[in-house]
Amino acid sequence: KLHLTVPLGAGETPESFTSRLAAANDLIAREFCLDWNIRFQSEVDANADAVGIIADLGGVPFVDLMRDGFVREGKLNYRHRNERLVRFSVRRSRIRVCPRCLSEDIRNNPGVAPRLAVHNRAMWLIDAIKTCSAHSLKLVEVGNDLAPGYLHDFAHYMALALPHLDNLVEKAPRRLSSALEIYIRKRLAGARQTPFLDSVELHAAIRTCEMIGAMDLFGQSANLKSLTDDDWWHAGACGFEFATSAVPISTFLNKLQATHPHSR
Repeated sequence: KLHLTVPLGAGETPESFTSRLAAANDLIAREFCLDWNIRFQSEVDANADAVGIIADLGGVPFVDLMRDGFVREGKLNYRHRNERLVRFSVRRSRIRVCPRCLSEDIRNNPGVAPRLAVHNRAMWLIDAIKTCSAHSLKLVEVGNDLAPGYLHDFAHYMALALPHLDNLVEKAPRRLSSALEIYIRKRLAGARQTPFLDSVELHAAIRTCEMIGAMDLFGQSANLKSLTDDDWWHAGACGFEFATSAVPISTFLNKLQATHPHSR
């Protein structure tokens, strides 16, 4: 165990903990990992051997550190809390946070430097999760187009964002979690809620809701690439209402068919 460590946060990913542990020892995450003959990408991919080394160095139980990892399975797939996700359902190159959660991290760790006290949550990495359920706030983007050497290095970007934390807290839009977001959180906790969505992999359940909602709200000819994050949030909520029962899905498909031109 290292002399300088940080406490493991609730719902924290292995790469977030590694980043904070590295920063506590005055290194960026990639340099820190190389000192122990591991790759930082292995922490991002929740490789069990690499996570085990960091758990020992940080003095935290291995099972606790692995719990909220996104285990890479093949090139584009991940396993998270026994649910399968794909590349496009996981947010990797954009950092979004709840500023109130970060404020609480700092308040709950008075003896820790603020940039080391705040931690990334696994839930914030799921693209369809755009709201903090604890504080009813829209997640705020604090990093995008990340430099390759600092990709996934949460502590590095928090050092840049925290000076503006009070402003982020004040300006973060207030809203309740959507029905789809609530469904995702409960499913990741092990709950089974609706037969149709529960019967397919989580990434497919999410995308089904989003696509149904997008067509219902914005039309069949909508340019999906032009939809904003707020548009997708509304689409997911709308589509979830259809997808929770077979009858509304049939109604939606009939409506879709009726608007199609009558031609061969």
